[in-house]
Amino acid sequence: MIDPACVQPGSQRRQYADPSADESNARTHARSLPMSAESRLALAWTNLRGLAQDHALLAVLELQRAGISLVKIVIAGIIISILAVSAWMGLVASAVAWAIGQGANWALAILVAALVNVVIAVALGFWAKKQVPDLLFAASLRQLRRDVPRKESEHAPDRSVP
Repeated sequence: MIDPACVQPGSQRRQYADPSADESNARTHARSLPMSAESRLALAWTNLRGLAQDHALLAVLELQRAGISLVKIVIAGIIISILAVSAWMGLVASAVAWAIGQGANWALAILVAALVNVVIAVALGFWAKKQVPDLLFAASLRQLRRDVPRKESEHAPDRSVP
C-alpha cells in the first residue's frame, strides 16, 4: 500500500532534497539561457507527464481508500445482519413462550411463528422483485436509445421490462 505522506507533488519523491535550492538553481539557469521551441516542448511534455502521474497516483490512493471503506461497510453489514437475526429469533421465541403461557399447544405456537416468518419472507421477496427494474438504469437506457419519456411518468422507472 502506498503511504500518502511519502508522496510529494510533481510525482518526484524527493524526501531529502531541498526544494528551495532546486528552485533558485532553476531560476538562474532559466535566466541565463533562452528557451528554444524544442526545449519548451520538452518541458511542457515533462510537466504534462508529471501531472498525469500525479492524477494517476491520486486515483490509486483514492481507490485504495474506497476499497478499505467498502470492506468495513460489508463487515458492518454482516455484523448488523447477525444481530438483527438474533433479535428476531428472540422476539419469535418470546412470542411462542407467551402463547404457551396463555395455554396454547407447543406445536401450534411454533407452527404459527413459522408461518408468520414465511409470510414476511414472501412479502419481502415480492417487494424485492418489484425493485429489479430500478437496477436497469432506465434513464441511461432511454438516452442511449434516444427514447422520449412520457410526460406523466417522466422520472418513473420503466416497469414493463421483465
